[in-house]
Amino acid sequence: MDGDQFKKPFSSKTNELIDEEVKNLITRCYDRAIALVEEKRDVVEKLAQRLLEKETIVLKDLHEILGKRPYDLGEDMNNYMEISNDHQNIVKDQNLKHEQDQEAKAKIDTETKDDSEIPKSKNIHDIIKNSTH
Repeated sequence: MDGDQFKKPFSSKTNELIDEEVKNLITRCYDRAIALVEEKRDVVEKLAQRLLEKETIVLKDLHEILGKRPYDLGEDMNNYMEISNDHQNIVKDQNLKHEQDQEAKAKIDTETKDDSEIPKSKNIHDIIKNSTH
């Protein structure tokens, strides 16, 4: 193997300048991110609260919290959002149906429990005799 293969095409002084500039760039970006979070603290808190409520949020939630974006999302994103909203509605309908089924089952279980408290007669003669008295 050639020993020059892993040599940098610049001096160690240039390398130090690059490292320093990268460090400065990262520091500026970090400082800007912190300032932005502090400046928008109320919005960040609303967003955090929504995430605690829903765990998963969608663009509609972001629009409610942040407002509409000042630029168009583009046709692909709009198509995706339409499909996503359709999917959300399907899931919402499925969850509603499941809840209704659970409520109906609970009602049937309650009615069945109430019926089990009524003594059962062993034959038709006992039923007729009991209903006439």
